[in-house]
Amino acid sequence: MKKLSLLMVAVLALLLVGCSSQRSPESATKAFFKAVSQSAYGDAVKYVKMDENDKPDELAKALELDDKDNKIVSYNVLGAAYRTKDNAKVAVAVEYEKGEPKKDITIVNVVKVDGKWVIDEF
Repeated sequence: MKKLSLLMVAVLALLLVGCSSQRSPESATKAFFKAVSQSAYGDAVKYVKMDENDKPDELAKALELDDKDNKIVSYNVLGAAYRTKDNAKVAVAVEYEKGEPKKDITIVNVVKVDGKWVIDEF
């Protein structure tokens, strides 16, 4: 019985960890920037709002091309500057490397779709 209880706790913990990256606008934004900064464009797409005509592999390729032009060196999610029930604007301090390093504050529009926060536009 004790082993069964431990197994149930472990499964529940894995489920919570798997979903936690999209529980808030800030966490979805952080997960997206982390994936892009690690060149994990296929993972980054998971945090982007997809329209019915969008293809994940094409979006991943577009992210890769954009990242080559403006490689993210570092980022810091500053927090939601504006938030409603289903929409938020999250400020992110980003350092890009394009010849010389460049620092910028980017405002990311994040929306809630099917209970998960995803990047709509940045």
